[in-house]
Amino acid sequence: MREAVLTSGQFNIVHLRSGLKIDVYINPDTPYDRTRMAPRQRLPLSPGMDAYFARPEDVILARSCRAS
Repeated sequence: MREAVLTSGQFNIVHLRSGLKIDVYINPDTPYDRTRMAPRQRLPLSPGMDAYFARPEDVILARSCRAS
């Protein structure tokens, strides 16, 4: 996790009991990435804690850009 934060990389969070996996991507601090994340959604992560999430359509677009 720390390396991902330092290098704008990625890491996974896995809930062992359920097998749920979350991919976490750390965006670089560039004008493009700030614009891309502007429409993010703030959603509850756990009681009393919110987190920001990219919209599903933005994730799909980002993945298709990385694949090319």
